[in-house]
Amino acid sequence: MFRILSLSLLFLCIASGCKEGSSADRAIIEEQNGKDPIFIDRLYGETENYLSFPVWFDSNLISKEGISRIDRSIFLIDLDDTLENGQPVQSLRERRQYWFFASGRVKKIRVTHYYDDQDVGHMTFGYYDTIDQAGFSAAYKMDATGFLPDADLPADFPFRLDRFVNKTPKLLSYRDEVSKTGLFVFNSPANWGVVSIDSIANPKASDWIILGTVIEPERMFHLKNKVVIENEINWKRNYQKNTTRLSVDNYPFYVHRNYAYAKGGNFNHFIDSTFSDEGFLSHTYHLLSRNKRGWIDKMVRKKENQGHQSTAIRVEFFKYETEHASTADPNKMRNFTKNQKK
Repeated sequence: MFRILSLSLLFLCIASGCKEGSSADRAIIEEQNGKDPIFIDRLYGETENYLSFPVWFDSNLISKEGISRIDRSIFLIDLDDTLENGQPVQSLRERRQYWFFASGRVKKIRVTHYYDDQDVGHMTFGYYDTIDQAGFSAAYKMDATGFLPDADLPADFPFRLDRFVNKTPKLLSYRDEVSKTGLFVFNSPANWGVVSIDSIANPKASDWIILGTVIEPERMFHLKNKVVIENEINWKRNYQKNTTRLSVDNYPFYVHRNYAYAKGGNFNHFIDSTFSDEGFLSHTYHLLSRNKRGWIDKMVRKKENQGHQSTAIRVEFFKYETEHASTADPNKMRNFTKNQKK
């Protein structure tokens, strides 16, 4: 009982920063409603690892605020493994860094993997300051060390790296360099029927179909035997075009993600509920905190099974660099980094 209570308090402490913001801070955040540099439903969505579609940020706000880089550090806290002082073991697992053009578009992305707090490999991709109507921007490899060879990308490359193939009045088509699978984007609802999709694109069962755009998708799926839809993903949005629900049908598992927004339209949190044919399996909670400018500076992810038990918490910190200063809060990082130096 004591352990359950302690873990609950720990989770609440991590999510809230263990202190309540001042009324002035809350007022600033209210003013910033709807003005967040990060599109959470894209950065934590199905297309997060689509490197050739860098649409995870609000380019207009990035440009306006003079943001030159965003650093995202991902830590894992193991509640079953504790130090001598009783604190859970926490380790840096990954860092993603994003650089921006003056236009606000992504200029470069670097992904670094860590093991025992050591850099074991990174890869860097650059972009041109252009983007098409579907969200595509040609990415090119700048460097790679450790877990990636310097030449060709391996078969287990965890990202999708597309190249433009063709554009017609009815669709845009792309092809992944590694898996060789196609990506067909149908923007017009007039062509969203499965018969039309098959006749226009003639997709393979492994190709992805997107209805809408990668920026604002409506549906995403595989088409098998011309008419059978598999691995379907659906997005629902409110009148403000904010994503309110994401449904993933990946038989035999089903995931429903529900997004919550503050009164002014600013993103608040989201919850993933996973089911199988047998029923409910787990909940995954994602809670956010914001800095004084109202920008997201921390994401806490906690997964609970049917018995409401959780053994690991994932914490992500965001640091913004502008033309004038950094917006990182050193106090929020201290509790997660001090034990790693021992």
